[in-house]
Amino acid sequence: MIDESLCVGCGARVLLCFKKILSIDEKSGKCGVTDESRCDQSRGCERACPVNTLKIFPFKEIEMKIGIIISSDDAETCWNALRYANFCLGQKDEARVFFMGKGVEYQKSSSDKFNTIDQAEEFLRSGGRIYACGTCIKSREQKNSEMCPLSTMKDMYEIVRESDKVVTF
Repeated sequence: MIDESLCVGCGARVLLCFKKILSIDEKSGKCGVTDESRCDQSRGCERACPVNTLKIFPFKEIEMKIGIIISSDDAETCWNALRYANFCLGQKDEARVFFMGKGVEYQKSSSDKFNTIDQAEEFLRSGGRIYACGTCIKSREQKNSEMCPLSTMKDMYEIVRESDKVVTF
């Protein structure tokens, strides 16, 4: 949410928005949001605002940002990594999961004992974000899906760069 009455139109937060969803409105000269749904709540723009006119929406306190990189297709390993991701969300942390290498096949290795699909669905329902290496998906002739979306090394770089802690499995 932006308090336009306080905005001085300096553009500082526009420059620091990695998702490029902020812009200066031509009519008002004030900062505006172009696509709220793409906000990843990294808060770089919020910290950049010199007069504190911006609060990330929907505003929620995040304790810590956790990046989780999974490169194994072992069912138990993926299941535990996703359980950990769900636990992080329950602690009011932000968690993002990036599958790469054999990890992009985590759905195929799901079993009754180690149901990775159920864990991933719970993670997405709870507001977690999943990314998957597009090159790894294509090399395995898999299709893009919500639970294994085509992503890039730039996405993984941003997860690592913006996270307070990164855990690999």
